[in-house]
Amino acid sequence: SATVAVALCCPADVLKSRMQNATKGHYDGVFDCARRLVAQEGPGALWMALGPSRVQGRALGLYRDLGLSPAPYRAL
Repeated sequence: SATVAVALCCPADVLKSRMQNATKGHYDGVFDCARRLVAQEGPGALWMALGPSRVQGRALGLYRDLGLSPAPYRAL
């Protein structure tokens, strides 16, 4: 279920990150950002963070399963 949740939220997170890292006025809004991203990099770019999100989720799950605190992992 976590994979489905991440897959559904991933495009919004990618667009948010793009807009936060862009210079002011670079995008005219969320839809302009999405349009440009899909036009320049293809629709798969909306899910480019899916792999790293799942790796992080697996690593934190492993820490939790072993009874360890993920705090040292987050410091990296």
